Amino acid sequence: MVLPAAARELNAFATRVDTTRMAVALAWLLQRSPNILHLPGASSVTHKREDFSAGALALPQRR
Repeated sequence: MVLPAAARELNAFATRVDTTRMAVALAWLLQRSPNILHLPGASSVTHKREDFSAGALALPQRR
């Protein structure tokens, strides 16, 4: 579950970088720790593309 304020921020950022909020969330997880492994399990081609695009999405570092 995503809180409304977080959903707005994710949507706004995803729009700026031309992707989806779920791709941004997945990219954040992948960049959070070297122990995170992306195992795509989507059943649709659209979701698989979204998953793989998250791996290439470079998020800005928080200060």
